[in-house]
Amino acid sequence: MTTTPPLPPPEPHRFTVETFLDAGSCGSVYRGHDHETGETVAIKRITDALSNAQDAVRVLREITILRLVRHPNIVVLKHVMLPRVTTWLPDLWLVFECMESDLHTVIDANPPLSDDHHRFFLCQLVRGIAHLHRLGILHRDLKPKNILVNTDCRLKIADLGMARAEDAAPSGVCWTDYVATRWYRAPELIGCFHGQYTAAVDMWSVGCIFGEILLRRPLFPGRDSISQLRRIVELVGKPPPSVIARMSNAVARDVLTRLPDCAPPNWRAIFPRHLASDGALAVLKRMLAFDPATRATALDVLQDPYLVGALRPEEEDDPTLAALKVKVQTALPSEAVTRRMDADTVTRLIYEETLAYHPVAAEAYRQRRARDDPAWQFAATPYPNAPKSQPPPPAPSDPSSFRDSLPPDPSQSRDSLSPAPFSRCRVTSA
Repeated sequence: MTTTPPLPPPEPHRFTVETFLDAGSCGSVYRGHDHETGETVAIKRITDALSNAQDAVRVLREITILRLVRHPNIVVLKHVMLPRVTTWLPDLWLVFECMESDLHTVIDANPPLSDDHHRFFLCQLVRGIAHLHRLGILHRDLKPKNILVNTDCRLKIADLGMARAEDAAPSGVCWTDYVATRWYRAPELIGCFHGQYTAAVDMWSVGCIFGEILLRRPLFPGRDSISQLRRIVELVGKPPPSVIARMSNAVARDVLTRLPDCAPPNWRAIFPRHLASDGALAVLKRMLAFDPATRATALDVLQDPYLVGALRPEEEDDPTLAALKVKVQTALPSEAVTRRMDADTVTRLIYEETLAYHPVAAEAYRQRRARDDPAWQFAATPYPNAPKSQPPPPAPSDPSSFRDSLPPDPSQSRDSLSPAPFSRCRVTSA
């Protein structure tokens, strides 16, 4: 992956690409400058955005969620650049707020953090997850690399491409970044390719991340699915037969049944007091409960004595959450729907999401759709040998319902729980 800046972005009058920051599975991230606001931003270029249908749907989900969901602990998608062509999207350019580093780098680069840092990181992480869960959204890919931080200890959850609306039906288990992601996967999903995602799955990942913050190394670095389950049992103990029998995952049931009985070890031997306080260990155990039915929820953790003052009543009682949840659930396509989407449909939906950041272009697009002007249709397809799709459905009767205006950026006011900034923090990515 080249680290040299790419060609000028589609909106060179507003954005300048400056230095390379990081590379991922879907593209490269650069530090850039927004000349309109004067801000430093992170610009993500997704190359050949629609060359793979699965990746294209991930992009669609992420930009849809980040358009609707604004929270101080969820990364802000500030802008999506309008593509130079509208018949298909060779590249996508997403503009995010610029963060200094990620949690993986902070854990690796710093000496053991204080208990104040532990509390503040956990508080922010669980607040962000609690907000997603209130809206019926499951992140499904939580790990330290997907948690962005600044040296002032501000934390933001990122990479929502794997997120889904909470659904009672089982869905495919995501295996991206296979080894690294497995370390943070709940035991009820290990070893299966079709499982039941619930909010408890996210909370297990939060527990793994918090344990890594305390211990400064991954809790369960399994080599494969069996090794992963063995490591989990070595720390939390073998679950009783009644819990194993309730697991829908046949692979996990078989492995756990054959494992010898063992009691949980003395956690203090693993987490000495200079690494973890009593309160930190107590809340960690609640998040790493083997049985998802007894695992702590995000609200449970926010109400834990370890995080006194973390729960914000105004967020719990927000009267707009119910309407926003309906809007999010309506906007997010289900897995069954996305499996039936052809290339042109995904292209059109991503382009429409882009128009939320371009009111003038959005109004012209609405007018063309209302006239059934073929200029708005996506006749070209980036997929080789893909069948021609049917025209998209007619425009809604109320043109204003096409895309809502963007909500304001979340408040950046300093939190009362915030500890002192890091003494050292290696900044390598955004």
